[in-house]
Formats: sequence, structure tokens, C-alpha cells
Amino acid sequence: MLALDLHALEGESEPDPGAIPAPATPLLIEMGEPARSAPADEPAHPGASPADTAFMLVRRHEELAAIAEAVARAGKVALDTETTGLDPLRNRLRLVQLGLADGRAFLIDVFETGGLGPVAEALGDTTVVGHHLQFDLAFLRRLAGVEPRARCTEIASRLLDGGLHPHVKGHHSLQRVLDRELGVALDKTEQTSDWSGPLRPEQLAWPATTSPARSTAASGRCA
Repeated sequence: MLALDLHALEGESEPDPGAIPAPATPLLIEMGEPARSAPADEPAHPGASPADTAFMLVRRHEELAAIAEAVARAGKVALDTETTGLDPLRNRLRLVQLGLADGRAFLIDVFETGGLGPVAEALGDTTVVGHHLQFDLAFLRRLAGVEPRARCTEIASRLLDGGLHPHVKGHHSLQRVLDRELGVALDKTEQTSDWSGPLRPEQLAWPATTSPARSTAASGRCA
């Protein structure tokens, strides 16, 4: 069978799809709080599962410089966004999720930070990995003129499928790809909620769960 190794976040050996657990509710930490101390028996990153990922919630502009440096050093990041609608000309970018291969992940509230600041420049020199990236990149382009190198797992899924399922609705959606290739179940309940107002804990949990799932999908084999 034709297989495409995306090498999305780093060139490690491919994970066993059967060993990847479904995403759990992640740990959200306000940027600036003390980092979580990993238990002695917890495996070191890289190789963390989605359930192990702690998200740094970023709401202050001055915190963006540290994220930009982390992105620049990583060279490749998993990317996802949440927006107030589907049209980048009329709607606004609300959240940007970035996942790094070493297990660090950031949830940037663009309404609170006033933009991406130096993170935008760092992304412009980075390879981003995500699903249906043309949507995310359209909003990033509109907000900050960001034009990163892109590796889209939806395109990879279509290439590997070879046109065998052209009329199966949703066959190449993130939810279907994660379930089919990795056995990861994704709850999309909050995806279509209102992202323009104050964010509820459930809304913050949705992208924080989704982005580690994207990282997992992107860093393994899509076959």
C-alpha cells in the first residue's frame, strides 16, 4: 500500500496507531503560571500523547515573544485556528493553537493579545502542519500576512486515497481521518459555537483537545 510519512513535527520513527489513546480534557495553564511538574513515572517528551499535553493559555501581548522564539527554534509546528465565521474578509480570527514536537502547546487568544505580534514572523519561517490548512492560512494571511510552508493532512489523505471515495461525504475530514488512521475519537460539539464573545471553559477545552490530536495525526503515518 502506498504510504506517506509526513515527518510533520520531527523525523522520528512512526508511532503505532493502536497505541495512541483518545484525547482527554487537557491541562490549561495561564501563561506565566509555574509549569507543571511531570511525575517521575511519566514519559519524557517528545512522544507525549494528546492526553498528556498541557496548553499554555496566552492572553497578554508581552507573552508572545517567548512563543515566537519557541516556534522559531522548533521549525515545524502543528497549527489550528478558531474563527468567528467562515469568511476571512468578514469574520475574525479568535484563537490560534500551536503544538510543538517536544510536547509544548500554546492557545493564543488573539482578541486579548491584539494580534500575533512576533509569532506571525516566526510562523512565516516555519513549516506548519494541519488539516484543511487553506482555511486557517486564509485567516492568518488576512490578519498578519503570514505565508508559512504548509503540510496539509487533508491533502495527504486525498492523495493516499487515490480517488477511491470521491462521493463519500466527510471521508477526508479531520474527524474521519483521525478515527480511520489512528483510532482517535474527536468530539466536534463546540466547533460551531459562538467564538466572538467571552469564552466558556468548554470552548477552551475544544481547541486544546483538537490541536494535540492534529499533532498526533500529523507526526505519524497517513496511510
